[in-house]
Amino acid sequence: MNDFSIPSWYGWVVLAMVTPGLIVLITVAIAFLFHRAPKIKDDGPRYFHILGFDPKTNSGRELTLQAEGPSAAREMAQMQGIIVTDVTPVPETPQKQGGEAGEAEQASERKSPPVVLG
Repeated sequence: MNDFSIPSWYGWVVLAMVTPGLIVLITVAIAFLFHRAPKIKDDGPRYFHILGFDPKTNSGRELTLQAEGPSAAREMAQMQGIIVTDVTPVPETPQKQGGEAGEAEQASERKSPPVVLG
């Protein structure tokens, strides 16, 4: 009869092949469990982009509202008859300041005329 026994060192080979996959799987699971979504700051009035739809016409609606926070923007849109699907803050654009810093920035933005050699 043929003896088809598995040598004992095969177990170590299988363990060496499975271990990296287990490490990656555990790392991804831990990262997923401890991931926190960034919260929108409620630090005063700002503009919010609202996405939703009108239930009467089933058409998509988009609008931008100024509100104290995302929940207030959602409520304002719902008062206008919109079923809200997404509320995102509109990124603030930096305002240019006057004075020396503003003048220096404006001067650096000016373009000099092209130089023609000839």
